[in-house]
Amino acid sequence: MTIRDDIRGHFAREEARFPTPAGLRESVSAEAARDGAVERRTLNWAAVVAVGLAVAIVAGLLAAGSMRHSFAFPVFPGPSPKPTVPATPGDMNLIEIDAVDSANAFALLATLIQPNNRPQFWFSRTTDGGAHWSKPVQVGPHLANGEGDSGHHIHFVDRDNGFIYGNTTAFVTHDGGRSWKETGLHFLVMESAAGRAPWTWAVIYPCAKGVQCPEKVYLSKDGGRTWPQSWDVPGGVDPRFVTAFGDGGLLIPEPGVGNLFMTTDGGLTWRSVKGRCSGDTAAAYAATADGRELWEACSAPFPDFTPKTLFVSENGGATWTERKVPAGLGQAAYLISPTPGTAFLASDKGGLFVSTDGGASWTALPGAGSFVWLTFTSPRDGWALSAERTIWVTSDGGRTWVGLGRP
Repeated sequence: MTIRDDIRGHFAREEARFPTPAGLRESVSAEAARDGAVERRTLNWAAVVAVGLAVAIVAGLLAAGSMRHSFAFPVFPGPSPKPTVPATPGDMNLIEIDAVDSANAFALLATLIQPNNRPQFWFSRTTDGGAHWSKPVQVGPHLANGEGDSGHHIHFVDRDNGFIYGNTTAFVTHDGGRSWKETGLHFLVMESAAGRAPWTWAVIYPCAKGVQCPEKVYLSKDGGRTWPQSWDVPGGVDPRFVTAFGDGGLLIPEPGVGNLFMTTDGGLTWRSVKGRCSGDTAAAYAATADGRELWEACSAPFPDFTPKTLFVSENGGATWTERKVPAGLGQAAYLISPTPGTAFLASDKGGLFVSTDGGASWTALPGAGSFVWLTFTSPRDGWALSAERTIWVTSDGGRTWVGLGRP
């Protein structure tokens, strides 16, 4: 999905939450038609400045929280000029992957249903490290008009329990993807799913269309069968970019100054950590392996999402040390810290960089793809997805990567 598609998805979610008052569009259109008949001899510079400022503010807010998913999805092709039958597995696009160990990985696929170009989601898995993939299984019905505009994502907490989720719909499996059903959560948008068994986190917008309310974090310890605990998410954080860590830890970053909202004890206590980014930062990337060592990369102002500054804290955010960002990193960055002291910075254009000394120095990894997503299932084993939608794996802690192609 491009930035344009992600902006469209953002407006779809906002329209669902806060619908336009009845008659407003008609009133504005009529007024514009009347005004258009009058010849204008002068330019209203105040109006031009106001419109330009509004566009810049909206674009900045969207960009600040949209990078991760904006480059995690390919652009679907436009409607075929030949009206016809639903797409078949042969027409599938690889959307996203997830993995729980070196052998078990999972793929979210999609076909397009004509004539409205609406997605139908499918699921496939490997149990032998990507050598073979299962026959695709259909996940839910195809989406109708107005559904799924924000994209869908995949996350597994163990070999059996996982989710495919997004705007208006979310499905769960408890048998490794052979069958899927609705999650049972009531929401307008499911923003994130994170964690490994037994800790399963979900961040949702729980209210009905047009109702304003705080987003919520839900916790399950049985693979998503029940969700007995929930907490309100404070305003300002971006619930789409959560990081689960350790035994019951969850980190949610905030765009702009990059404040961090986190728990290290399964939600018993929550705290906010003051970020180090400037207020005009377009995107704040955060990562942690244990909740004590925190990483935060801050980008330039919109529309430049390239990380310009980097900060590392070794005491849970009490103090921070500024580090250098590796040269040559592209705009669409992805920051992950699989173990304390180690972090990876990836880009869809600038390759992959690793630091093993707390950010003091960075090394470019030759041969690695232009990654838009990566995860480590152990200190040695990792999976990645490239901008070209090919899958890569590592078995030596990320120092070398092997391309597996596509499912």
